[in-house]
Amino acid sequence: MLQLVFIILMYCVGVCSRTLYVFPTFTPAVNTSLTLLATMDPDTARLIGTVGETGVQRVHAVTYSGATLYVMATADERRALDCLHEVDVRTGVATLIGCDHHDYAALRVTGLAADSTGRLYAVARDMPTPGGAALVSVNASTGDIAMLGRVGDACTGYTIEFGPGDRLYAQGCGRFGTIDVESGAFSELGGPVARSEEHTSELQSLE
Repeated sequence: MLQLVFIILMYCVGVCSRTLYVFPTFTPAVNTSLTLLATMDPDTARLIGTVGETGVQRVHAVTYSGATLYVMATADERRALDCLHEVDVRTGVATLIGCDHHDYAALRVTGLAADSTGRLYAVARDMPTPGGAALVSVNASTGDIAMLGRVGDACTGYTIEFGPGDRLYAQGCGRFGTIDVESGAFSELGGPVARSEEHTSELQSLE
């Protein structure tokens, strides 16, 4: 079975065409999975070709920082622990940067984003206790994480992206808003996403 897990747009510097990267995950047998890096036609949403195997089981969050493609991915699904990797877009190989999460026996990330200085942030679910989400910083050199604050509700499925002025936008559980990078607090903008098309479009156009 094939599942398209994450989609990301890469825009070249200068005048050139865009490349749409996706991470298809195959599940050839029970308790096994394989994630690839592939390219997709942005106009037809059809797969163009496979770049290569990533070497991780499942990708849960992805972002660009400069020319570097980072993913939070699980190498072993039996351990609910996402680790920071760098993906080579020429080969598809994901190289482990680090997995030093100290006291966190489990870490599942739903959103990953880089600000204008290259600092990485992530939204992790069930931290520090089950039933909620938290904003964490991620060390791009070691993969180490630091808790910044609870997002403040029971939603555990936020995706995030930085906009102009390093404002951190978040979308999940039918809500759209911003997250304070100092405290982790979520502030809703314009009501539920279903009734706020202008904010949804804003998030989708941040790349």
